[in-house]
Amino acid sequence: MNHLAESFLDYYGIRRTKTLFLCVANYSWRKDQGFALQAFRKAAVPDSTLIFIGSEFNECSAAFQQSDTTSHSSTRSSQVVWLEKVNREHTLGALQACDVFVLSANHEAQPIALLEAMSYKKPWIARQAGCIDRMEGGLCVRSASGMAKAMRKLATDSALRFQLGAVGRQTVEKRYTSANYGAAYCELLSDLKTV
Repeated sequence: MNHLAESFLDYYGIRRTKTLFLCVANYSWRKDQGFALQAFRKAAVPDSTLIFIGSEFNECSAAFQQSDTTSHSSTRSSQVVWLEKVNREHTLGALQACDVFVLSANHEAQPIALLEAMSYKKPWIARQAGCIDRMEGGLCVRSASGMAKAMRKLATDSALRFQLGAVGRQTVEKRYTSANYGAAYCELLSDLKTV
């Protein structure tokens, strides 16, 4: 584990478990962290952690946390960590420390969080929204049960995690470059002129 990852875990007092899932998104009904939480509890992956990072706690994060405390017993081999106001360096440390990136949003266009995870060779599990089912480097799911199944699969299959992470990184390097975005933007402008 590198310095940024260790610094993040040490700073927030997070115990390193066998499998670390990470979800980075503002706390909201649209990002629906409750969906990821429900999947994580269903998955019941031994010795695992799910870390949520959002800009700041609000009524949504409170509701998600409350639903967890009222519906699950307190004796678990897995832990959930809720964080707010995490600086950029620690967020990058969290990305480096995690084994699997999770996105539970019910609406998305082009999820930048997934692209960033892919750039760090992190496999991802994401709920079907927007273009996610056409993205490479992870598993797209349609239900909390599907996400739970994917969590169990990636927690136990390190070769698949490595393979998906490598594919995601290659995709970012080839497709999601500033040159490609510039060319696509110029093509769009050219198409608009002919309309």
